[in-house]
Amino acid sequence: MGINTNKLGGSDMSSHYFRGASLARRYLFSSLLIALLPLSLVAIFYDTLYVRALDQVVESQTNARLVSSENLLRTFLQERVYELQALVDQPGVSELLSQTSQTQLRPQAIDELFLQQLDSPFIYGVVFQRMQDSEPFWYMTRALRADVSLDDLSVTPIEEAEVLGPILPNNERPGWMVLRLHISGSAQNESGAWVGLVLRLTSFVDQIRDLELPGLQSPLLQEPGGAYLTPIGTVSAPYQSHKDVIGDELLPGWRIRLVWLGDPLLSPLEQARFGLILLAFAAGICVILLSKHLSNRINRQITPLIQGADRVASGDFDTPLDVEGTAEIGYLALAQERMRLRLKRLFRSVAESERRAVLGQFSAGVAHEIRNPLAIIKTTVQALSRKEEDPRRSELMEIIVHEIDRANDVVHLLLDYARPRD
Repeated sequence: MGINTNKLGGSDMSSHYFRGASLARRYLFSSLLIALLPLSLVAIFYDTLYVRALDQVVESQTNARLVSSENLLRTFLQERVYELQALVDQPGVSELLSQTSQTQLRPQAIDELFLQQLDSPFIYGVVFQRMQDSEPFWYMTRALRADVSLDDLSVTPIEEAEVLGPILPNNERPGWMVLRLHISGSAQNESGAWVGLVLRLTSFVDQIRDLELPGLQSPLLQEPGGAYLTPIGTVSAPYQSHKDVIGDELLPGWRIRLVWLGDPLLSPLEQARFGLILLAFAAGICVILLSKHLSNRINRQITPLIQGADRVASGDFDTPLDVEGTAEIGYLALAQERMRLRLKRLFRSVAESERRAVLGQFSAGVAHEIRNPLAIIKTTVQALSRKEEDPRRSELMEIIVHEIDRANDVVHLLLDYARPRD
């Protein structure tokens, strides 16, 4: 579409008209859009993918390991139940537990059998109660069971056995619990004969140690009383987080809770996440600076071209164009310089043609005004020479006619010069 610059009011209005469509400005915005948009999308996509992948990894691994740890806890108790059953099946143990007389002595072999149980790394001691006994008998140090009444402990059934406790650790003693098995003929939760293993609470909760993810999750074991136990057997205050994972009850009142500790600040994935965001930000700054530099450079190269074109438009064909630019700008400057030189030659040629045209018109007019008088003068002189008798005067008249012919030849040349040609 053509643009009539006369309607725009000169070069000032033309520059104002084209200011909104600046090539440098469009280049700047286009480069920013092309460079920053993909980087921003990649950063947002990676950040979203990172959070989603982290949640999926943690969730999938956690669920599998949570079930595995629950099975380990059940297996630990089940193995101790088997040990209790094997203990009860030993010769003399059932007879000892079935005794109704409190005065009967325990055989030494039974004492040795119970004491052998203390060699297990999972057991603090053995406790049993015979038929009609009012108090149980302990194979355990008095310091561990001081101020403890089994009747005050919670009871959790596990198949044919039951768990009493636990006794939470404090500054004076470690934590423990009793795995109790009633002998045949004795009903659970009623007065009767039973035997129990005093289990180390640390050995029991140590089964959830594999659930610990440093910096991400910390496992806790909730006991029936509501306390939370750490993998080392200590009591911990419960954490509250919407990302906490709570497992199913492995026993009534017993469940595993995975406490969310937050994102790992020093993990490689976290560093890569923030590194990519920082890289996108730095790349954006670099693109802005680079685009600004290129825009200024383009402006510095184009401004002399505009000024040169304005000089040519105003009639200045003598000022050369001096531009040192890139290939495209250099070619454009060279083409504009060739145009200036050709226009200069063209205008000179036109001026010379106009000058000659004016000279021709003037010559034609002068020749026309001179030719007619010369013809009259020649005719008159020729007429007078016929009647002239004086030889000298006749000779002078011939000279006049000859000079008139010479002047007429000059007039003829002027008319021939002024005559238009193809």
